[in-house]
Amino acid sequence: MNGLNYSFAVVIIAIVVSALWMLFEFRPNYRNRLRRQDTEEQHRIDERSFEETKYLRRFSELNDLEGASEW
Repeated sequence: MNGLNYSFAVVIIAIVVSALWMLFEFRPNYRNRLRRQDTEEQHRIDERSFEETKYLRRFSELNDLEGASEW
């Protein structure tokens, strides 16, 4: 009988923990904050990528000009 009570207690604890997690996970403020962090991170990546592309394009143009002036 003691094993049955232990199993029942574990199931109840699992249900309580999952209910608390669901309450926390689906709060609008929490979800908006996560979405905003993802957007900010994507914006930083896009900016960095744009700057790197601009630099590489300029570097390539300079190399082309230097190569043409040597001939």
